[in-house]
Amino acid sequence: MKKQTLREKLLAKATEYEQRAQGLRYAAEELGEEITTQAQEGMDRRMEQAIALTRQRAKSNGHRSRSGTYFPKAARTKRLISAKLLDKIAKSPTPVPRTRLAGHASLITHGYLRLEGDGYVRTEKPFTP
Repeated sequence: MKKQTLREKLLAKATEYEQRAQGLRYAAEELGEEITTQAQEGMDRRMEQAIALTRQRAKSNGHRSRSGTYFPKAARTKRLISAKLLDKIAKSPTPVPRTRLAGHASLITHGYLRLEGDGYVRTEKPFTP
């Protein structure tokens, strides 16, 4: 019995895979449009369900902003707290010390507060809660 070389083994495998691929091509042609149509209908149905679920979750979890997106209630609450803090700082006759701004560094970073002397004062930049 003759021993196969690596080249012969590779060619044999390639032939085997070509035959399998031809069988798959034939099956795909037979199924053709029927499978594609069913898949598309299923995808349309799943997308409609996903959109409805997203709308339902958004309504129960937050409010609609001016841009049409939904804010979760927790984010809305945090923004209201920040707005109240900014109002207090704006009404304060002296700069507010850094210790009173714990957890609100983003207000400084985004330009709603600026350092003046030993504390922070409100800038003119508008804040929308």
